[in-house]
Amino acid sequence: MSSKLMNCRFPKSDATVRLFCFPWAGGGSNFYSNWGSAVCDNVEVIGISLPGRETRISEKPTNSVEQIVEEVTKKMVSDYSDKPFALFGHSMGALLAFETAKVLKEKYQKEPTKMYVSGISGPHIQEKARVSRTVSELNDSEFIEYLRSLGGTPEEVLNNSDMMNMFLPMLRADYSIVDDYLYELPDGKPLLSCPIAAFDGKSDRKHEIEAWQRVTTGKLTLNMRDGGHFYLKEPKNMKYLQDFISNDFFVMCG
Repeated sequence: MSSKLMNCRFPKSDATVRLFCFPWAGGGSNFYSNWGSAVCDNVEVIGISLPGRETRISEKPTNSVEQIVEEVTKKMVSDYSDKPFALFGHSMGALLAFETAKVLKEKYQKEPTKMYVSGISGPHIQEKARVSRTVSELNDSEFIEYLRSLGGTPEEVLNNSDMMNMFLPMLRADYSIVDDYLYELPDGKPLLSCPIAAFDGKSDRKHEIEAWQRVTTGKLTLNMRDGGHFYLKEPKNMKYLQDFISNDFFVMCG
């Protein structure tokens, strides 16, 4: 049931759970949709594709979290409500996954079986307050150097001015989401009750991933992996994540 928004490369009609994966800033859905062949048969993996990339390259990028989440939640409820679901997000994707979980709980009384968040502090932590300028305020050359420092973008892309001119609007829109994002913790108990697994690279800048406990009454587990911000692209870490998810749903669904 793939679409421009929902990329499911390996459909599994007998899967008991769907895993919806949200991209990092500048990322797409194909990285995650390929996980469908690596995780257990219980899990059908769907990558979320945002405007301005992949099959949606002709669409104008957006920095509106509300617009993204409304599109995703409506599609999930209308076309994917027949099975339990889990959410995965890295960096910006973790914030989008959390916002999606919030709207699904508040508006549709649906909640993920589990959330997997990676490479970013809990959503109420203002990381941007620690830097003199936000990433989205950098000029083009500084912005490209910042991307290079993260290590997730191929050099042939960073060094290709035509490609960068094409992708910079999308990248800037994504990074403005991260720069401008703010979540205020509610009074009383958290909105969510699902368990959360939080992951981070040991060599990445320090994130307060333990702060994710403040958004759920469910159990939080912390997992540190060798590598930097894009630790999850390294084969051994990718396999670790895929096995981690598979083991969760063998237990939950088996």
